[in-house]
Amino acid sequence: MIRPGNLQERGMRMGKIFANILYGIGTLTTAVLGVIALLRVDVVLHPEAMLPMQLWESAYFGLCIGFFLMLPVCMWAYEANDIRLKPHAGRNAFLLFLPGIVCFGCFISLVGMLVRGVVYSSISSLY
Repeated sequence: MIRPGNLQERGMRMGKIFANILYGIGTLTTAVLGVIALLRVDVVLHPEAMLPMQLWESAYFGLCIGFFLMLPVCMWAYEANDIRLKPHAGRNAFLLFLPGIVCFGCFISLVGMLVRGVVYSSISSLY
């Protein structure tokens, strides 16, 4: 016989498993894109395009977009695994949020480059 408490417990376990699977996929994707971006792979994916991009540039933009996906997944994995209740909670939280921090850094640097370009463009149009 299935008791209501068992259903709730089973749902929480499935949520934890699903959160960990999504976190693993996101971490693996962040690691692969980070390695491609750091190694500056110079392969041009579509040379016939109007603005051809190298593989490392595409990986960098993937990391920037990944920020919006990794942040909720990191928070969900943090809550599902009850990191704050375990010993060394600060270290474990930092390691858990590290892929999100990497994606956040790429996003902030991209925003900074865009703002710098807009400011320089507006200053140069005055002369």
